[in-house]
Amino acid sequence: MKHRWLGIVGTVLPTLLAAQTGARTEGGPYARIAVLRPHDGRTVEFEAGYIRHLEWHRQVAPHVEYVGNAVYEYLPALSRGTGEPQPAARLELTTVDLVPGAGRAFEAALGAAHPTLAGETLWYRMVAGGAVPRYARLRPRPTLFALLDERSDQALADGVKDLIARTTVEILTLRPTLSLGLPPARE
Repeated sequence: MKHRWLGIVGTVLPTLLAAQTGARTEGGPYARIAVLRPHDGRTVEFEAGYIRHLEWHRQVAPHVEYVGNAVYEYLPALSRGTGEPQPAARLELTTVDLVPGAGRAFEAALGAAHPTLAGETLWYRMVAGGAVPRYARLRPRPTLFALLDERSDQALADGVKDLIARTTVEILTLRPTLSLGLPPARE
């Protein structure tokens, strides 16, 4: 089984910039999301190396500028939650690539479906780092069973099928030791 790790490196980009500029450090609307996969059979080595890598970031983050990876804007009007996913053992990551020019119609459909959201559901719009328009949805859940039990909630809003070029749904596992600044997963 291949494992992938999701790193939400600061749900808020201004927090990362604050160390360099002395600017505000409270929350803001941007997240940098990176997904990593170790080579087959190298999971132990990857985890040990990544823990060392995160410690390196803790020591030098005030002295570097992050480049690469995508930057997403949190969409609170389309979401249920704070923009920073609650620590949970499992996380459903849905990536939606739209056909060109479909962003407004897609967001309108998500807005219309907002009252039906069950549980924490966070929507982000990619603003830099890849082909746009792209959206990401995060749904943290305590167990794989909870995710499977809510399969019907996985479907996207009615009327968006013609707006979508590609959708990818992945189930990720939280590894607190491989994450920066996360409290333990809730049970």
